[in-house]
Amino acid sequence: MVTGDAAYIKKINRSLIIREIVKEGMISRADLSKATNLTRATISAQVADLLEEGLIIETQLEHYSVGRKPI
Repeated sequence: MVTGDAAYIKKINRSLIIREIVKEGMISRADLSKATNLTRATISAQVADLLEEGLIIETQLEHYSVGRKPI
């Protein structure tokens, strides 16, 4: 089994997330987690980095009527 360092794994995770965002367009963090099989913590950390770099923007879905609005 081949293992990688943390930076390499972070790049792979980032690639998975960006690919899913490009494919789906608007997608919630929860849906990103389901689609990529990454933890919510990993999604949140990666999304924070992407937001800071200006590569994505974050909005709330207005038409969502039950529970917490997905971001």
